[in-house]
Amino acid sequence: LQVLTDSAVGSGNEMIVKLRQGDSGGGGVRVLFTDPPKYKIGYCANEMEFGNIPLGEIRVWTIAKTNNSIVLSCNGVQIVDQVFSKSTFNSCVPRWSKDLGLLQFDAKNAADKFRAKPSACSRLPWTGIATTTTFPVPVGATVTVYCQEGYVI
Repeated sequence: LQVLTDSAVGSGNEMIVKLRQGDSGGGGVRVLFTDPPKYKIGYCANEMEFGNIPLGEIRVWTIAKTNNSIVLSCNGVQIVDQVFSKSTFNSCVPRWSKDLGLLQFDAKNAADKFRAKPSACSRLPWTGIATTTTFPVPVGATVTVYCQEGYVI
C-alpha cells in the first residue's frame, strides 16, 4: 500500500493501516505526526520514534508485508523493517505471519490519497496516486481494500 500525506510534524495527525484475515486478527501500523514523529507496529512493538524520516510535509509512505516482516518506507527510503521473529512480543509471529489479504485504512486527517503498490494487487488497476469520486478520503473514514495475490499490499 502506498499513502500520500501532507501532514506536518507536530500536527497530531495520524494514519492507521490494519491488515486482517476476514474477521480474525492480524496487525496494524500506526504513524503519528507528533513532534518527534512516531510509529507503532501492533502486536510486535511499542510506540517508537522514527530514527530519520525525509524532510518536508509531502511524503509517500509504502507499507509492505511479507511472510517474515513488515517494512515501512517513506519517499523510497526504508525506515522500519520489523522482522516478526525478532519481536519480544509473543503475539507478533502468530498475528502477522498469516495471509492477511484484507486491509483497513483510517486516514485520521493524515492521508490525502492512497493506492496499491504498483503490481501488488492485480485486481486494483490504479496507476499513479489513485483519484476517484471517493477522494479525498473524509476525516475519520475507514477504507477497505481486498488483495487476492501475495502478501505485499
